[in-house]
Amino acid sequence: MTDQQIAEHVKDLSVEDSGNVRTFVSDRWTLEYDLAAASWTLATLMQQAVRSAVASKTNWPTADKLATLDSEAQHEVQQWKDDGISLADAALAIYEPLRLDRASKTIAARLLQSTRVEDKDLPPYLVAAFDHLCTPAAD
Repeated sequence: MTDQQIAEHVKDLSVEDSGNVRTFVSDRWTLEYDLAAASWTLATLMQQAVRSAVASKTNWPTADKLATLDSEAQHEVQQWKDDGISLADAALAIYEPLRLDRASKTIAARLLQSTRVEDKDLPPYLVAAFDHLCTPAAD
């Protein structure tokens, strides 16, 4: 899509916005890809979640196995970073098992659920959406 087509598409999605209802649209791709591409911190967390979700596809991993997977994922992302791999390319590699249905998005999301991150690590549209949700409604 051209920039003009994207702007028109977002405008069409936002046509129903009014009052407290507001549309927030990714400026990249899917939520999962956006999270992985937002920062190296989130790329690491997403790689840990996706690797665990891949492992859980056949049977639920033990706590020791999950710890090993977390460590391996952290090392992989650090290696990509050290090798000069772009964050966008790392995000593609992280997202691939989800896109190809080799891992459950639901399981990956559940594994991320209890992880605290800072606004600076999140995609800007998510920060804006959370800010909107957490702002008291005007009377």
